[in-house]
Amino acid sequence: MSPARTNTMKTLKFLFAALAVAAFLAAPAAHAASATWSASPTSALWNLGSNWAGGVAPGGTGGDVATFNTAISGGFGGSTTPIVIDSGRSVSWVSFGTSAGAYTIGGTGSNYALNLYSGGGIYTSGAGSNSEVVNAPVTIQNNTTTFNSSYTNSAYALTLGGAVSGSVAAATTLDLTGSNTGANAVTGIISKGSATTFALTKSGIGSWTLSGANTYANGTTVSNGLLTLANAGTAGTGTVTVNAGGTLTLDNSSANANRIGDAQAVSVGGNFNLIGNTAANTSETAGAFTPAGGTTVVTLTPGSGYSDLLTFASVGTRAVGNSTLYRGTGLGSALGANTSNIIFTATPTVSTGGTFAATDGAGAMGTTNAAVLHGALFDSSATGGGAGFATYDATNGIRQLNASNEQTTTYPVANANTNVLLNLTAAKAITGVTSNTLQLDNTSGTAWTVTNTGTALNPQNGLLFTGTSAITLNGGTFTQPVTTSDLVVLSSNTAGVTIGTALANNGTTASTMGVTVGGSGNITLSGGVRLAASGASSIGNQYFNVNSSGTTTLASTVSGGGLTNGAANSVVTLNTNVNAGTLKLGTGGSLGSIVVTSGGGNLGVLVVANTAPGATFDLNGIGSTISYLSGSAGGTVTNSSGTTVTLNLAGQSTSSAGGYYYTAINGSSASNITGNLNLYFGVSGQTNYNGFTQTLSGNNSYTGTTTVDVQYAAPQANNQKLNHGRPVN
Repeated sequence: MSPARTNTMKTLKFLFAALAVAAFLAAPAAHAASATWSASPTSALWNLGSNWAGGVAPGGTGGDVATFNTAISGGFGGSTTPIVIDSGRSVSWVSFGTSAGAYTIGGTGSNYALNLYSGGGIYTSGAGSNSEVVNAPVTIQNNTTTFNSSYTNSAYALTLGGAVSGSVAAATTLDLTGSNTGANAVTGIISKGSATTFALTKSGIGSWTLSGANTYANGTTVSNGLLTLANAGTAGTGTVTVNAGGTLTLDNSSANANRIGDAQAVSVGGNFNLIGNTAANTSETAGAFTPAGGTTVVTLTPGSGYSDLLTFASVGTRAVGNSTLYRGTGLGSALGANTSNIIFTATPTVSTGGTFAATDGAGAMGTTNAAVLHGALFDSSATGGGAGFATYDATNGIRQLNASNEQTTTYPVANANTNVLLNLTAAKAITGVTSNTLQLDNTSGTAWTVTNTGTALNPQNGLLFTGTSAITLNGGTFTQPVTTSDLVVLSSNTAGVTIGTALANNGTTASTMGVTVGGSGNITLSGGVRLAASGASSIGNQYFNVNSSGTTTLASTVSGGGLTNGAANSVVTLNTNVNAGTLKLGTGGSLGSIVVTSGGGNLGVLVVANTAPGATFDLNGIGSTISYLSGSAGGTVTNSSGTTVTLNLAGQSTSSAGGYYYTAINGSSASNITGNLNLYFGVSGQTNYNGFTQTLSGNNSYTGTTTVDVQYAAPQANNQKLNHGRPVN
């Protein structure tokens, strides 16, 4: 091996994004004709050079930036005398700053369009002192345009009142983003125009409303923040996707409308809300519904005295790692005043461990073997956190498993297909067996412990904790006996749950290796979390999915089980996905370890922490070593303890069986790193690498040091500072 190659193998590379850019778009670069609207314009004409500082109107070329950062003078540019755009005006960006007046660009029904070019858009930044309006039609002349509302005062919003369309034969995306949570809106119709394709995305923690009968054709994706469809607002055509951290609200309070096409597929790993009309019943019909990865919450809120009916063509395969809460006012009751239903036109098919699951494969309703919607909770309140397991019947759709005839209150003495409900009034000992589900409920006013004296506790299609008094589960192991499904633990208990019982998934393929924790209650995991079967031969991704909106305290180790590594140069990745709420480390808490029992190939082990928008990973005073961070904007990595600790980003963890394998790593996190912690890149003792890049682009404000071990890692030139200019050691 040449000296140059040896040096490459021993070097970690880091990309450190400037933090001032992290939560917001970088300020667009100036161009020759970029200009700022004058503090003393003589008219409202865009094309009049004297109305712009510098004497030249922007928009002669597509790369120009038009900036508005002065008070309105002479009424020119206000709502009564809006700025008039002439034909062919093309700019990259239209920018509104902190000192901008309440500008209106283009009159209502304006004939000439504002052409956006070169990956630009329209944005507001700074504190803001007024709301801004663009009523001119907007055409998109390139692949992506951004409408970014980021005034920090949410009272000052951005409104696009004209039509928005693509104007070139290219794949086009309109991204609605920003941090402003006010009444930002696109009220004009969004259409494909002459674009080849046209999709709409919602990113950033802010809020946007669509109120036009939109016809864009290639899908709507909500990845962060809130997107509302109101008045005549629709989601165009194409699949509607809501990711973890995102919320889509169909607001019919003032007007009922068909907001999603009857055949449009809907995939939800975030929040999906239907708000009913205040003067009539509300009904919405869509295509196939899929509970996607993450935390799915579907909420129906009918208008007072009226009903909501949400109908999907079918329910698709639940994504491994999903937990769902179906809730609504009077949900599951016969439709009438103050009730709601969720109906699947095609009744779900029962399987032993799929979306609609029963251990006997039949799941007859009205019996204690009734099927449940796997990983799903039900609540008949639009604000509830889950009162019981969700099931389905064709009459009133999704409803709660009926305690009177679909659950037994006697714990079985042998493996059974039943749904078990134990109402705790004292400490209880059980000998764990297989059942369809197990619900532990405590409303006694006293904390109680359930002790499993057997070697196995196997509620195949879900373990649920409910009630208002604390519950502890100790002893044995909760094992998922089905090798094609993740292990699911749910809690809506409001007093807190401690699980000293080990959680052990028996998944044998990469797609099913995982443990999922969901619901709304606080859970402490002190018995260990194993993501894969002992001796599993498949090497790949394994998942610890934290979907609870409460606090999940990890006071034990997440492990990959004992793997038999028969493949050469294999990589195991232990992914901790914090999709909602807070994952907090407790004493003994660790995100990853793995034991390799045998094998002839080399093995690399990666331990990854991923935080979704609105979710938090809290070190809680416990130093940790992981391979890299992977998170979305709006997520948080922090240390809430007063004790400074170190988070080591080590690149590659290793295994000793069959030799070492080192793979190139490209970690990227846009989550915010905060709190009393140090960041350390590279771990002494590791001498072989095949490349490690960690990109941090969040709005980081942690108070400790940043250290790059230059023996094993070198920061990339020209960009070597973090923490608003804090030096790298």
